[in-house]
Amino acid sequence: MKPNIFSTSTSTLALTLILFSSLATAQQVNNIDFTQEGKTIKITYDLLGESSQTYEVKIWYTTDGGKNWHGPLQYVSGDVGKNQKPGYGKAMVWDVLKEVGSLESFISFKIEAVSENTHKIINKPEVVFVKGGTFWMGRYKKGAKDEKPEHKVILDDFYIGKYEITNKQYCEFLNSIGCKSTGKFNGVKYIKIKDKHCQIYHRYNKFLPNSGTENKPVVEVNWYAAKAYCEWAGGRLPTEAEWEYASRGGNKSRGYIYSGSDYLNSVAWNYAQLDLTIKMSEIINVHIVGEKSPNELGLFDMTGNALEWCSDWYDDKYYKKSPKKNPIGPFKGRQKVLRGGASMLGTGLTTDFGYRTTNRYNRSPEDCDFNIGFRIVIDVKN
Repeated sequence: MKPNIFSTSTSTLALTLILFSSLATAQQVNNIDFTQEGKTIKITYDLLGESSQTYEVKIWYTTDGGKNWHGPLQYVSGDVGKNQKPGYGKAMVWDVLKEVGSLESFISFKIEAVSENTHKIINKPEVVFVKGGTFWMGRYKKGAKDEKPEHKVILDDFYIGKYEITNKQYCEFLNSIGCKSTGKFNGVKYIKIKDKHCQIYHRYNKFLPNSGTENKPVVEVNWYAAKAYCEWAGGRLPTEAEWEYASRGGNKSRGYIYSGSDYLNSVAWNYAQLDLTIKMSEIINVHIVGEKSPNELGLFDMTGNALEWCSDWYDDKYYKKSPKKNPIGPFKGRQKVLRGGASMLGTGLTTDFGYRTTNRYNRSPEDCDFNIGFRIVIDVKN
């Protein structure tokens, strides 16, 4: 496995009279801009990330709309390559003619920032290999409006967390980066530590999980915090398409309604289990990971337990016209996608509500809640 490429920003230049347009994702590489300087192109960008980390920055180009990418580029200098520290106003110069050989009518390029993690992770997330393939994403008949239409998606191979990230794993992260006792790091709330549902506390200059919660999914973390953990661990958040494909069982899928079964109680902690012998608190709260049955790939809790952050911005209109190959969602938005169905979903409703592998939710990336967690994805070395 290679260090995860956790962010990609793409910009487009139309080379007729060197006209430029720019598209930048709200991820680690932001604010891409470029200008012509003689026979070269000057590219500027912001590299966001942990101040304690360094990144390898690479640039790639395509002349066929993204079907084939060429690179990393050889004829580029400046803030590119290994040992790049986060900062604003980064700049590189690209000799397009020397690299491409001629000015194509249309060239797109993308910048990738690869984490160069040097720390040792004690509680490393266990991952499962997912063989890429083609599947029909979304719900055909029953289901919410934003699950439609069912559409074909093609994905490359990837690794995904066997379990949701746990309190024990997340505490190691908070302690490693020097998070403040308030749960904030660089002004961002990495854990809503004062909430009654938070299972982590701070004492003796360390973050610790509450007794008995070490292997429960970490909750009360927002999207930015989940993303930061994944990058620190050498990975990234799953795309919505990757999450659904893995939840359905990948190329081993048997077409279940839920992740691993048509019988909800066998694979998910859920409100429908509530009876006179089970306390409400046992249903509302998350449970130790891996206690229910896994799906076809050996993945646990992708239905029930905690909702899980995905990398994509939520946009039901974009979903309807999503690219077929490795879709990453729209370039901007106000809410992020959540998947999975938490234990408390479905109160007073049918058991199908909220737990289908196709079901979609959305929340502001700043939101923390008692039923929101995440799992990691790691890219496969090419």
